[in-house]
Amino acid sequence: MGARRTVHLTTAVALAASLTGWGTSASASAASAAAPATGFSCSAEGYGSSLAAAEKDAESTLKGDYTILGPYTLDSDGQFSDGSWWALVETKCGNPR
Repeated sequence: MGARRTVHLTTAVALAASLTGWGTSASASAASAAAPATGFSCSAEGYGSSLAAAEKDAESTLKGDYTILGPYTLDSDGQFSDGSWWALVETKCGNPR
């Protein structure tokens, strides 16, 4: 079973905005345009032999992809017929790594 990553539309829009400079005024100085993002909601799915392992897998994915700005929240979870688990974890993220 391969892991798959879920990216919400808000995450994709925030990433596109940070990469293209949307929302910055033409008169903004270079220093203020390079300021870090204030954060956006992001989530990832994780898989494991237990719910705790699945949550840790999802958290590791987020830590590897983004700067984490808030606590993790378990959004949803479930168990497959083979006994393994999946978990969807959310947090507030900053700039992509």
